[in-house]
Amino acid sequence: MPDQTTLSPQDLFERIGTPDCPVIVDVRTDDDFDADPRLIPVAIRRPGLAAADWAEDFKDRSVAVYCERG
Repeated sequence: MPDQTTLSPQDLFERIGTPDCPVIVDVRTDDDFDADPRLIPVAIRRPGLAAADWAEDFKDRSVAVYCERG
């Protein structure tokens, strides 16, 4: 059975622009974002340390979260 908690970069890339694309959330710190402000297309930024505050917004959706430091 595939791991439901991981998605390879290639799989994510192939899903962008399709109905199967998860919500993509960039949780990098402001310092990391300032150092490289590029976003994955369609990604939104949210503060990673406040995930408990915004996670409910996506309760019925698949979500891919990324950051600079893992």
